[in-house]
Amino acid sequence: SYLAEARLSTHFALRLSPTMHFGATHLVFRNLTDLDPSGVPRQITQDLKNTYLSVPLNIKFSAQRFNNYRPYLVAGVNSMINLKSKDQDLIQLKRYDVMLEVGMGCDFYLPFFKLNPELRFSYSLTNSLDTKHADELRDANLRAYAKSVRSAHAKMITLTFYFE
Repeated sequence: SYLAEARLSTHFALRLSPTMHFGATHLVFRNLTDLDPSGVPRQITQDLKNTYLSVPLNIKFSAQRFNNYRPYLVAGVNSMINLKSKDQDLIQLKRYDVMLEVGMGCDFYLPFFKLNPELRFSYSLTNSLDTKHADELRDANLRAYAKSVRSAHAKMITLTFYFE
């Protein structure tokens, strides 16, 4: 991750930190109308893997420096691009998403470098689910599973360590 920061005043700064996120979600679809001989619903699974390129633009509010540390809060928006290609998965996410972010961190001033651990919480503002994808599935039997999902909102917790 690369960090660009423009100091607006003593306590405020504008930050841009493009990053890449890798994630996966395991989905299980159960068909309650199709039971096996023992009475257990048949199920279909999908591992929804994601690779996102994100460009967050945040405002950073830093407290007064005390000895060798300076806590701060961040808030802003994060535009994200899903780099995963389209295929025949049951659930497909849209290519673009916008997230709202809030977080906190602390600048630690060490003898040879500055360490900035930061914890951010992000929530998608848009419906990330590609609802048209269900109609594009080749296997018509799988369309019922794909259409059973109405919306998808990404939620992320990110722990980042910056070394300056």
